[in-house]
Amino acid sequence: MNKKLRVAFMGSPIFAVATLNGLVDAGYDIPAVYCQNPKPVGRGQKLHPCPVHAAALDHNIPVFHPTSLKDPQIYEDFLKLNPDVVVVAAYGHLIPENMLKIPPHGFLNVHASLLPRWRGAAPINRAILAGDNETGISIMKMEKGLDTGDVSLVQVTPIYPTDTFLSLHDRLAIMGKDLTLDALTLLAKNQLTFTPQPSDGITYAPKLNRREGEINWHHDAQYLERQIRAFYPWPGSWFSYGQDHIIIHEAKVGSKVEGTVGTIINNGKDIICGNGYSLELIKVQKSGKQPMSIDDFLRGYPNFKNLVLV
Repeated sequence: MNKKLRVAFMGSPIFAVATLNGLVDAGYDIPAVYCQNPKPVGRGQKLHPCPVHAAALDHNIPVFHPTSLKDPQIYEDFLKLNPDVVVVAAYGHLIPENMLKIPPHGFLNVHASLLPRWRGAAPINRAILAGDNETGISIMKMEKGLDTGDVSLVQVTPIYPTDTFLSLHDRLAIMGKDLTLDALTLLAKNQLTFTPQPSDGITYAPKLNRREGEINWHHDAQYLERQIRAFYPWPGSWFSYGQDHIIIHEAKVGSKVEGTVGTIINNGKDIICGNGYSLELIKVQKSGKQPMSIDDFLRGYPNFKNLVLV
């Protein structure tokens, strides 16, 4: 039955690769993959395909990477694929309404949140940053609104106190693959049902930008500890040290203290935050250097312990 269902795929980052690989392993007929353009990387600015592009080439699946789906020729090419359904996972481009109407079973979006919470581009990061206790995967039928479509299947996972974006991302990617396969199995049996999203509890997860990574010591220590986990590995959480940046890879909430915000205490290991608690540094990285423990860092930069960072 799987081989009779034509499933076009749209996705770009590593999050989507697990779902694409799952579709291939399950034997679905995949007429094409759509992804973002190759991007220049490194000093030589050589063009590199995105992770989904590379995975599709490994599976000998035709790849399209238009800069926009609004081109009439792109529409005609897509029409010729004759897909039964399209699976979308973090594609990164808007899909025109006329294209959404082509597959008889529509477009199924693999979204990494418990909709309607965290609609938008960065749901994993925003859930950690906000201190959510749980998140998950929602399989949603796409429409012209931003993640507003009806939801079919949902799977929940806790957000653990040690979860970084990377660890939660990897867990959700596997969950997304499994839930997509469940949805397509039900779809093939005409048993996949959808429920409108509730009108309350809507939040948005805007795309991250590099500036968000700068540490503001006036925030409370609990928030900063979550920020470090939410922004690992990109854009990272950092503060200025002379002409350099110090990236914090790992930290924990310290003790209740008195003193000026931004003051370095405890022989360089803690920094006073806005709510009177300290943030205890565990692993840091000076720009141009390798990540290291705070003890190793302080041996190389003993004057660090004498600074006020605000």
